[in-house]
Amino acid sequence: MFTTPRSRQIIPPCRFWFPELSFVTVMGVSIAIEGPEGAGKSLLSLLVKLHLEETIDLPFIITREPGSSALGEQIRQMLKTDIYKDLHPATSALLFNASRAELFYKVEQPFLRDNPKGILVKDRCWLSTEALQVAEGGDRTFITNLTSPFKSIPDKFAIIDIPVLETVVRMEAAFTYSSEREIDWRDEQKQEVLFEIRKNYLDFAVQNPDKCIVLDCFDDPWVKAGRIKFEAIKTLAEQEGKIIDNREGQELLLRFQQEAKKIMDEDTERKVLRIFDIEGLRRNVEKTRIKLNFPVRDELRKKMHEEWGALGLEGTQNLNRLERK
Repeated sequence: MFTTPRSRQIIPPCRFWFPELSFVTVMGVSIAIEGPEGAGKSLLSLLVKLHLEETIDLPFIITREPGSSALGEQIRQMLKTDIYKDLHPATSALLFNASRAELFYKVEQPFLRDNPKGILVKDRCWLSTEALQVAEGGDRTFITNLTSPFKSIPDKFAIIDIPVLETVVRMEAAFTYSSEREIDWRDEQKQEVLFEIRKNYLDFAVQNPDKCIVLDCFDDPWVKAGRIKFEAIKTLAEQEGKIIDNREGQELLLRFQQEAKKIMDEDTERKVLRIFDIEGLRRNVEKTRIKLNFPVRDELRKKMHEEWGALGLEGTQNLNRLERK
């Protein structure tokens, strides 16, 4: 948990059922970074932290699930141990929710309540439990009821989409080359399960277009960090009754993305590369792609965007909701 020192098939929609959601803002703004394994959520969370530290005076906090509390970190380490890989999906969901409850009631709600202009960015939220544990065979109604107390957070979901074959390549690269990534048995999921997880996320985005932005896993992560900041600032403005029109939105987004890239260019202390060797990771992924004889990234990306178009999601990363105003 981090706080600032300054205050090959088209996927049909709606295959996965979600109940009617009641989104209630506590105060402040909350954004969850979501998506399947290997999409780049942890890296993006770190970049957002660095971006906000350098560019705003508003209070913010970044949390992760499971984690960001004493109990949560213990559960996180436990769930990453092979001895627990045969847990029933309901058991996994209960453990995730135990961590979530500590975080929700003791950290996140108090922060948002005490900071009307505070920004909460989450690395995973309750949506992960519904997307992952149901895909693993958990009872849909049980898991949905289990997560219902926590649905006042977040206000927005930034879902990083990633093709299943790209997930496989990145997980294999992590196993083979990486010493930075937290690796556990979940990285060895069968492709059928990974396919279901991805569809669950996309179905949710289709059903909740005003709450979701869908991001491209192949895009520059600093560009995505600028988008997260933009969504936070825009939501805070809307809570005060201010409307950001399309032109203003495009200008703000471009400015925030340029800020993010500038931070990376001037990162003389190598804050990011001490944790994530971004270029090294990319090279390792490409070596693994060749070894596995998998499709090149441009081919996977093109197919992904075709799927977005079929679902009505193409353009969500380019302010489509602003354009409708």
